[in-house]
Amino acid sequence: AGPNYVLQKKTVDNDGYSALQLGFYEKKEKNTTKPLMGIFNKAAVKPLGFVKELKVDSVEGIELGQEIKVDALAEVAVVDITGTSKGKGTSGVMKRQNFSGNRASHGVSRNHSLGGSIGMSSWPGKVLKNKKMAGQYGNATVTV
Repeated sequence: AGPNYVLQKKTVDNDGYSALQLGFYEKKEKNTTKPLMGIFNKAAVKPLGFVKELKVDSVEGIELGQEIKVDALAEVAVVDITGTSKGKGTSGVMKRQNFSGNRASHGVSRNHSLGGSIGMSSWPGKVLKNKKMAGQYGNATVTV
């Protein structure tokens, strides 16, 4: 929630909708493309790593290059934050779905962390959707 800089103002007259393009996190000029450098130069700010567009009701009273800090959200009670969770690769059902696993004695042979049965008999003859199984764990969009 550091300083964000206004890079572009989108208006209903020019673009058909009203939005602000904001930039965050300074980066090296040599790692920036020329089209983006044109936007940064017009707003008179250093090159920024993250450029996002936010729809707003009106862009009145906002200037290019203006710095927007977290104190602009002083009257907001709740903020939803969306990001990508840490990727943990392919994992089994015990780690991914919190399955308890099979017991370790009484004839259970080398299947202590397997998922078990995944379907019914001849009907419906398929694995139903959203079945909890092993697979890609993490690297998903999470909102807090």
